[in-house]
Amino acid sequence: MLPLLLALAACGEPSMPTEPPAPPALPGVPAGSRDWAWRDVLERPLPGEPGPAADLLALQPAAARMDALAALCDARDPRAASTLMAALRDTQDAVAAEAARLLGEHGHQRAIPRLLLGLGPFPVDYDVPPAVRCAEAAALARLGNPGGMDLILVVLAEGTPQAVPDAQLPFTRTDRVVYLQELALLGLSALAGTDFGYVPGAPVPQRGAALDAARAWWQERRLALWAAAPADDPGLQARARLVVARLSAYQLRQIDGARFMLPRLGPGVLPLLEDGLRAPDTYARVHSLEILERLADACDAKTRARLASLAAGPLLQDSPQVAAQAAATCGAAHVADQLIVALEQRSEPAVLVAILDALGRTGQPAARDSLRALAGSPRAAALTPDGRVALLAARLASDPTCDPAPFLECLASPDAELAHAALQRLIALTGDDFGLDPAAPPATRAPALDAARAALERR
Repeated sequence: MLPLLLALAACGEPSMPTEPPAPPALPGVPAGSRDWAWRDVLERPLPGEPGPAADLLALQPAAARMDALAALCDARDPRAASTLMAALRDTQDAVAAEAARLLGEHGHQRAIPRLLLGLGPFPVDYDVPPAVRCAEAAALARLGNPGGMDLILVVLAEGTPQAVPDAQLPFTRTDRVVYLQELALLGLSALAGTDFGYVPGAPVPQRGAALDAARAWWQERRLALWAAAPADDPGLQARARLVVARLSAYQLRQIDGARFMLPRLGPGVLPLLEDGLRAPDTYARVHSLEILERLADACDAKTRARLASLAAGPLLQDSPQVAAQAAATCGAAHVADQLIVALEQRSEPAVLVAILDALGRTGQPAARDSLRALAGSPRAAALTPDGRVALLAARLASDPTCDPAPFLECLASPDAELAHAALQRLIALTGDDFGLDPAAPPATRAPALDAARAALERR
């Protein structure tokens, strides 16, 4: 692998098209408009797909709409998928939840991107009611996509000691907990083939034990489930390509939607992201790499190696902004080879800092050896202050025997900028800031430093 990467580094700048083709038109969005959201776009029919049955969506009362949606599906009407996706916006939660259920039950994989965007990003799309989000998570599970499992487990934990704090809850807490759990449990059963004995409203110890079993199953099976997530449905692929083609979109909300949805399509989205990596727009390449970074946690070792291979070209040849994100992607993939080569090839301070942070993140012995060699070389003295902190933190991350004292000195520094850089990496290393304030006088930081030292020595 290393010789191949060295050869790639010597190839020069990658060729980019001088006049990129215009991205495909967005259904329902006026030409030139910058004010749109992916959730709206992806629920609309694409060229060649039948439109929704608007007359059914206008029926009153809500029960009549639910009956009409079910009848449309039973009749195998070609308008069913578009009508159901439009019905996800129904003002009645029960109708929207029924539309989600029918999408999953009838195998409409083209709806997967839209269902994912019903889950988040939270709180950007804060208007999606929790009940509808649970129904969408369950529909995804029926379709073979595990993108709603985190939400399902959070909902099932409500009312137990495992419940997440309000600040981490991906929806506004509600008193309709049993209803949400009934909806979420359908998704767990669809993916796992069992509900693990979980009964909404049952005594807390019973629910807690069932939740523990479900979480253990998820940890054991999640990579296999992600590998099997459907990605070859033509309607799904067309929607994913539409999003990839707009990774240089103007509004942050549009980029956030892409970064949320695309990784949750699973490893099958990798071939589509290669188009994003070839885009002439810098931001499109950066966002493609951000998506790859977020995808890494759903990939097995073989797929992570492929992911890091895709990031190698940008890491070694692209602009500093793109290369820094490529480094983060390799770190998330726990692959060190590309980073070790880049450490020798790149000299820009921001890129070097990103490479050092990523090397520590890989947890690989080769990264540990490379970092040790750098620390003992003249190059270490030439690093920027942030680079020196990154090197110290990376060595702590990659080598449990490494002495934390030099890093703690940075945390205690009177230079607030240096102490802040160390604090960010302390959080990455331990998951805690221990109440340390980089702007506080160094003398007042002693209790926090003692707690940080103890945590680093336990790592």
